[in-house]
Amino acid sequence: MTTPSADALYLAFQLKDGKDSVHRIKDVVADALRNADRSVRIVQTSHFNHSYVPDMVLSGQSGERMTLAKFSFARPAIRARIELDVTEHATEHPMFIQLSTFDRESGGHGDVPEADDPYASLEASARSARSLVTEVSALDELVVGDSPATQLLPPSILRGGIGVLEQDEARSAASIVNAGFNGALEAYREPTAEALNVISEVLDPSAATELSGFLETMWIASGGSVSEFPGAFQDLGVHISSRRLQAILDAIDGDRVKFWQKIGESVQLDSFDQLNLVGEAPALQAMMTTALPRLSAKTCRIAAIGDPSDSTRRFRWQVNQGTLAIEGFGRQAWVAEHKERLPRADDEQPAPPVPTLLAKRARAAGAAIGRVELVGVDRSVSYQAAGGVDLASDDLVGPSVRLSVQTPE
Repeated sequence: MTTPSADALYLAFQLKDGKDSVHRIKDVVADALRNADRSVRIVQTSHFNHSYVPDMVLSGQSGERMTLAKFSFARPAIRARIELDVTEHATEHPMFIQLSTFDRESGGHGDVPEADDPYASLEASARSARSLVTEVSALDELVVGDSPATQLLPPSILRGGIGVLEQDEARSAASIVNAGFNGALEAYREPTAEALNVISEVLDPSAATELSGFLETMWIASGGSVSEFPGAFQDLGVHISSRRLQAILDAIDGDRVKFWQKIGESVQLDSFDQLNLVGEAPALQAMMTTALPRLSAKTCRIAAIGDPSDSTRRFRWQVNQGTLAIEGFGRQAWVAEHKERLPRADDEQPAPPVPTLLAKRARAAGAAIGRVELVGVDRSVSYQAAGGVDLASDDLVGPSVRLSVQTPE
């Protein structure tokens, strides 16, 4: 069975100009990767089928959605060559995308005994290296409509897939995991257990724990008993991370009121970090009915956003760039643990820069600072290093720094 990517690859290989063919091949692979994870960032290198230089580099968006950079080496169907590459690049845990289907007739997965299966060794090597060897067609098969599994499984595969994943196996894994998510939403044990088994097979332990945690969250939020959950990952507890909450928001409709009310029992203020939930946000409204009695904040800010006499705007909860707020009757109130998390008032001036904070951030970013200058309307103060010294490693407010003041003549 061919897929859209397989058909597109075939046409790319038929292009007469070699450079055009390579560019088109890379575009087809990149499109398949983006279809599997809409948040993935892809940088295509100028190399193709190189022993050490990757064909493309994958990374996630800023934040926690996908933090590992992974390498994709496009290889023809030569098992021994792929296994050698897997072994050579084991420390980088890359992803190897085969541009053709696995050759079952000469031995592969399926019904061939493991002792006679030439891919058994490749499977073992890929698992040992925590690397993924797959086909472009397999990436297509991971996407099953707009289901929760489609929202969560393919990105997990790109971040933490291991072993050899063929097209048929990808189709089966997506189907089982999709049924498992639906089962968890109804607290059905058998399909949930099957999904957990597949997750542990296709993902490394870290990625498997994360995805299994989503299943557990859905199980408990749907009213299932923690003791009856068919997996070992029982970590919902009294706190849900912003990363997990965002993933569940992406996967589950906001109209499941009881589900989101159960989720609200595990929400803290930092569960909204980096989230932006504005407008009607039905999931957030349902969460807050159970989260509100347990939340506490140390600071707040109230601002006018409209006509206070407008009673048509009922109170509703919002999350503005990670900060929880409630709005209504022409007012909006933000709450937070620290004042720095609150939006500034219109007439509030930003705090002056702190030299030690500037140095700290520069060191963290690996940026060198050669000169710092504070500029006013008709005056300025400058601090500059001599001889190429990096001020980020200097004590900008230490005893060696002196401010020379001269009065005008």
